Amino acid sequence: MTLPNLILAVLPDSQLSDAGSDLDLDDETLDAFFHRLEEHDIELQFSSGDWSGLAEDVEQRKDSYDLILTAETIYRPDSVPSLLQLLRAAAQVSVAKSEDIVSEEGGEIVSKNSNVHLNKNECLTLIAAKVIYFGVGGDLHAFEAKVTDAGGKLEVVKAWNAGVGRKVLQLRW
Repeated sequence: MTLPNLILAVLPDSQLSDAGSDLDLDDETLDAFFHRLEEHDIELQFSSGDWSGLAEDVEQRKDSYDLILTAETIYRPDSVPSLLQLLRAAAQVSVAKSEDIVSEEGGEIVSKNSNVHLNKNECLTLIAAKVIYFGVGGDLHAFEAKVTDAGGKLEVVKAWNAGVGRKVLQLRW
């Protein structure tokens, strides 16, 4: 499910095979996608499974991450501790190096997006979530408390107040 959505986000419409409302993952489309990633020196890694198992894998591999994105992953309160374990593990082995850097004054990296600030050697970790998840118990207030208890800090990067309400948060350890 993730790969087709990334292809739609990365490739201009002119490079997509026209198959009506469905995305045709033919060789030409895949080649264009992988060429675009290579052209911009982007490496993607996908994983599935329990967060805690992935955290152990990240800690063992010591991979470096410049950017960590997660969306709609806090809706189950019982999975939040293992998610935070993973986010901390990935952030601790990371080094920030971004073309979006405007300055590195005073040891802080300032992005073109003025809402995002990083310390040197810090990856950008963004979490997108609804303010409340009806019927499953998860909400941003409880998530923020668990982040604080784990030694992290959240800053709102963007908020939408209409409807259920959504936020994008930057996580820092």
